[in-house]
Amino acid sequence: MSAPALEPPVEPTIEPTIEPGRLGRTTTLLIGAAAFVIVIGAMRAASGLVGPIMLAVALTVAFHPLREKLQRHIPAWAASTSTQLGKML
Repeated sequence: MSAPALEPPVEPTIEPTIEPGRLGRTTTLLIGAAAFVIVIGAMRAASGLVGPIMLAVALTVAFHPLREKLQRHIPAWAASTSTQLGKML
């Protein structure tokens, strides 16, 4: 009679600690930090464009309530023109 064949030992399986399809905390932080660095670098590279655009947005937000009040009393084109001239001064 022959001896039974020995089977190789079964190694325990390691279950993932996070759900499939979801990134871990460290990976998320690293990707977020990399994205932040890229955005800041792009803004510095395009500062010649970003600065004037941000100034235009700030002035538009500041003068919009004045334009709305003027538009109640004068035509819309006149209100817009007067606020544009006010921004330039």
